[in-house]
Amino acid sequence: MFWRALPQRHCFLVLALLLMSPAVAWANPPEITATLIDEPIVIDGALDESAWQRAQVIDTLRQREPNEGAPASERTEVRVMYARSRLYVGVICYDSQPDAIVATRFDRDVLLDSDDRVTLLLDTFLDRRNAFVFQVNAAGARFDQIITDEGQDQNPDWNGIWYARTRISPHGWTAEFAIPFHTLSFAPGQSTWGFNIQRVIKRRTEEVVWSGYRQNLEFFRVSEAGRLHGLEGINQGVGLDVSPFITTAPKRHATVFKPGLDVFYKLTPSLTLSLTANTDFGESEVDDTQVNLTRFPLFFPEKRQFFLEDAGNFATNDLTSTSGPLVIIPFFSRRIGIADDGKQVDLLGGAKLSGRIGPYRIGMLNVQTEERGPIPDENFSVVRVKRDLWTKSSIGFISTVRESARGGKTTGLVGSDFRYSTSTFLGERNFAISAFFLKSFIPRTRKNLAWGSQINLPNDIWRVFGTYREVQKEFDATLGFVPRKGIRRFGWFLEVAPRPGRWYTRQISCAFDGNYIVEPDSNLLLTRNINFPCVWRFESGDALEFQTQETRERLTEEFVISRGVTIPEGGYVFRRQRAQWRSADKRPVVLRLIYEWGHFYNGRRDDWTARVDLRPDPHFFLSAEYQQNDGRLPEGNFTIRLVRLRMSIALNPDVSWFNFFQYDTISEVLSMNSRLRWIIEPGNEVFLVYNHKWRGADGNLRPTLREGRIKVRYTYRF
Repeated sequence: MFWRALPQRHCFLVLALLLMSPAVAWANPPEITATLIDEPIVIDGALDESAWQRAQVIDTLRQREPNEGAPASERTEVRVMYARSRLYVGVICYDSQPDAIVATRFDRDVLLDSDDRVTLLLDTFLDRRNAFVFQVNAAGARFDQIITDEGQDQNPDWNGIWYARTRISPHGWTAEFAIPFHTLSFAPGQSTWGFNIQRVIKRRTEEVVWSGYRQNLEFFRVSEAGRLHGLEGINQGVGLDVSPFITTAPKRHATVFKPGLDVFYKLTPSLTLSLTANTDFGESEVDDTQVNLTRFPLFFPEKRQFFLEDAGNFATNDLTSTSGPLVIIPFFSRRIGIADDGKQVDLLGGAKLSGRIGPYRIGMLNVQTEERGPIPDENFSVVRVKRDLWTKSSIGFISTVRESARGGKTTGLVGSDFRYSTSTFLGERNFAISAFFLKSFIPRTRKNLAWGSQINLPNDIWRVFGTYREVQKEFDATLGFVPRKGIRRFGWFLEVAPRPGRWYTRQISCAFDGNYIVEPDSNLLLTRNINFPCVWRFESGDALEFQTQETRERLTEEFVISRGVTIPEGGYVFRRQRAQWRSADKRPVVLRLIYEWGHFYNGRRDDWTARVDLRPDPHFFLSAEYQQNDGRLPEGNFTIRLVRLRMSIALNPDVSWFNFFQYDTISEVLSMNSRLRWIIEPGNEVFLVYNHKWRGADGNLRPTLREGRIKVRYTYRF
C-alpha cells in the first residue's frame, strides 16, 4: 500500500537511496588498546609472564549461536600485547567441565570445526572487508586463512609463519599466539586495525564472539569487527623471505636431486613480490577421485601452495569455485602446470605481485612451464585489478593470456565486474547485487562473449537469490573454467529457515530452488531442474535432510555415462528423492548416511553413500567412505563403486603422518598417498611423500607407479 501511494518516479528514488546509501555496520564497535612491551614472551600456553597481567582485558563475549546476544555460558578473557616485531594475543577459556573439552586433531591446516577452538580475525588495513584469520583448538592444532570480501572468497590454504601453544588445566584451557608483523600485510603508519575473536564450545554447539553477534552475520563479516588501537611503530624488518628447498626422488638406478627457490619481498608493507624457480609441488595433497554421471567436466580444487598464496587477489566478484553450480571462473590456476591427463608439467619459474595500493587490490602473475613430450612449453599471464567502492562494494578488471612457445595460437580473455553489498538493507538485512562481462580471444571466433548478473539477500531466517548467465558457444576461457557453453541460464533460490526454540531443534530450513537453461538463439529448453530441500538441525548438532527434485533434460547428442552404456539424444523427464543423516561432529564417532533414489533418464538409479569418522584423541584420525551408484537403463545397467580411506597419526601439532587410499571401479585404480610432515619450526619443514598406484587387470592389481620424494625447506627472514 505504501508503494502504491507514491508516484512512480518517487518509488525509483526511494529504491536508489536504499541501494546506494553507505552501509554502517556498528555505530560504536567495541575497542581495545594493545599494550607495548619490551620483555621476552615464551610461547608455551601458560600466560605466566607479568606483562600479561598489565594488558587490557576483553571479557564481554556474547553468543551468536544458539541464543543471539546472550552472555556466554563460560567466561573468556582476551589480552593483546605487541613488541615492535610481533603481535601477542593471550586467551583464557574458562570451563566448568574441563573433562568435556572437545579436542580431536593435532594436524596442521586441518579444519577444526569439530573442536573447541579460538579464532582471531585481523583486518590489518581497516578496510572492513579483508582479513587474516588464525585459529587453534584446545590441543594446539593450528589453522590459518585469508578472508576476501567478507568471506566471499576464503583461502584456507594460505600458510603464514606464526606461533601458538595451548594448555588444558582444571579451570579450562589457554591459548597463546605470537604473530610476526613480517607475516602480515598492512597499511603503513596505521595504528588501528579491525579485530575480532571467536570461541566455540563444541559440546554445546555454542559460538561466542566479541563483536558482531547477530545470527544474520557470519563471523567472517569483517565489517562487524571491533577496533584494536595502539599499534605504534611496528615494522616488518627488510620484508624479505628467502626459502630454498631441495627435493630428492629415489629411483631404481639413481637418486634425482632437484633444488628450488622461493623468494618473497614486501615492496611496501602491503605489496608483495613473489618469485619461484624450479618449482616443486611434491608435498601437495592428491585429488579426490570423483564419479561423473553428467556430460560436463568436473571441478577439482587447486592444492598447490604457490598458486594458493593470495588467491583472493585474483578472484572475480561472485565468480569463484564456491559461487554455485555451472559457474564461470575466468582464472583457474590448475590450467597452469597440470595437463589434461592430470599429470604435472614442471614449472621453470614464475613471478607474482599481489597486495594493495591505496583502494586498489592488485594481482599480477606470470609463469613459464617446461616442455613435456607432446605438451609444449607455455607462458601464462594474469592481471587482476580491483577498486574498492564505498564500504563493501567494488569494481574490477581481469585479463589473461596463454602463449605457446611452439608457434601455437595465443588465447586469453578480458573482462570487468561490479559488486554492491550492504548489511543494512531495510534495517539490518544483507543485500548484494553483482554483474560481469567477459570476452575471450580465440582465433577465428565471433560468438565469444559471456555476461551475467545476480542478486542475493543472504539472511538467517530467509534468503532470496537470483542469477542470470549467458555464455556464447565459442566463448572459451583457456586459462579458466567453463563447464558449459552456448547457454542462457536463469537460476533462483528461495529459503525460509525459522528457529522454533523447541522440539530440541536449532533451525529448520526449507527452500525452493532451480535452474532454467535454454539455447540462446532459439530459446530451446535444454535443462530445467527444480529442487525442494529441507534440513532439520537439532540442538545436539545432528542434522536430517530431505530433498525432492524434478529434472527435464534435452540431449542434443548422445553421451557415454558408463562403460558400455550410452544415453541417446532426446528429451527426458525424471524425478528423484534424497535423504541424508549427519551426526554431530563433536562426537568421537561421526556418521553420515545418504540415500538417493528415483528415475534417471529412461530408467532408474539408486545411490548410497556411507561415511564414518573416528576421532578417539588428537593423535589418531580415521575416515572411511563408501559410495555406490546403481543404474538400470534400457541402454544397459551399470554399478560404480568408490572407496576412500583417510588415516592420520600425529605425535604433536608439529609431526603428523597422513595416509590416503582410494579405489573406484571406473578407472580400476587403487592409489595410496602417504605424507609425513615435520614442522621443525614454522617456515622450516621436512616432507616425506610416497605415492603408489595399482591398476586392475584380469582380476589382479598390478603396480603402475612407485614414487618417493623427500622435500626439505628452510626459510630465512630479513
